[in-house]
Amino acid sequence: MIKKLLILFIFVYKGMIIKQAASFDFNQPFNLDILPYLAKQHILATEVYQPSFNNYQLYQMMKDTHELFTKNDLNYWAVAGTLLGAVRHRGLIPWDDDLDIGIDQQDVPKLLSLEQPLERLGYKLVPSDFLGYKIEHKKPSQAFPFLDIFVCEQKEDQYHYAYAGARRAFSKEWIPVQDIVNRGFYSFGPFSIFGPANATPYLDRVFPGWQTTAMRTHSHTTKFCFKCHWTMAPEHRLPASSLYPLLDRVGR
Repeated sequence: MIKKLLILFIFVYKGMIIKQAASFDFNQPFNLDILPYLAKQHILATEVYQPSFNNYQLYQMMKDTHELFTKNDLNYWAVAGTLLGAVRHRGLIPWDDDLDIGIDQQDVPKLLSLEQPLERLGYKLVPSDFLGYKIEHKKPSQAFPFLDIFVCEQKEDQYHYAYAGARRAFSKEWIPVQDIVNRGFYSFGPFSIFGPANATPYLDRVFPGWQTTAMRTHSHTTKFCFKCHWTMAPEHRLPASSLYPLLDRVGR
């Protein structure tokens, strides 16, 4: 009897998946909540979560950047997915594959003065017409990982992205100046980073439902991105793990 019920369940469930797939729009995120728990976890592990070596590279790059900028009095703050990870996961989001920070446009000369120290760490500073600058690895064949530096300008009592492309694409990503003057300090895996003093209003605007729902809508490391969203369980709030211990590469 149990065997017959199991076969019936598989048959019905398979029909549900086929029906869902037939009407699925690959431009829209797939709702993983319709899947059984084990199937959902399998897809997250194989199609969504980043390999631990990628996480190691991202953590090391963020640690190096934080320590180098702090040592040279260059104020920065986490934005976008990096800020979401710091607040919700206390580290890198396991399915994120880049880093995002903001700086004041008046500090661009200070940033440019750090080109040589960045090169000694194995990085290069690359101008971007869209957002400002990127920190990438010096090796031409290694475009990943990278850190986006959004150059920001002050408009009255808010910081907005200074570059038109980023400002149009991410119009909700403004931050009160006071939250940058009094920056907060957030755990980010094995170290800590700076971010806006009050991150909740920003996250509510940029990532609606961020406290209960996870979403993956892009990939910088693969040509095809499996777009999906799901209701988070406690294990999904854990930070990404690093394959190796991080190195202290920036002198005090």
